[in-house]
Amino acid sequence: MEVGKKVLFVDDDPHIIQLYSAVFSASNINYTIAKNGLEALEKAESERPSLILLDIMLPDLNGLDVLKKLKQNPQTANIPVWMISNLAEQVNKETADSLGATEYIVKASFTPKQVTTKILAFLGQSDPSAATSQNT
Repeated sequence: MEVGKKVLFVDDDPHIIQLYSAVFSASNINYTIAKNGLEALEKAESERPSLILLDIMLPDLNGLDVLKKLKQNPQTANIPVWMISNLAEQVNKETADSLGATEYIVKASFTPKQVTTKILAFLGQSDPSAATSQNT
């Protein structure tokens, strides 16, 4: 695996964390988890992930505040951030966009597997669990 290709997954729901952890592991995605906004900010700065998946509803700072702080910090400002939330309201998407989010994914609209496929494509990796038959 390439060095530095890591996803920081930020969510406080243990069921969501368990679900995504299983799918990330099955797809060989190198990931780390933060369960609140402050932990997300610390891990983003110390681990420099290639991508941050950030929930909006967090127990301390909400995800939009975390996004704002990430973009204000020169060390984390260039890390792509995908908001991943059950909040489907357009105002949240517009706010996230204005704060610098690259994507806004509504959890109910995408399975963890679909999100993982998007992540792998973004990171330039293929999914080892997908059937591939390329004959050259």
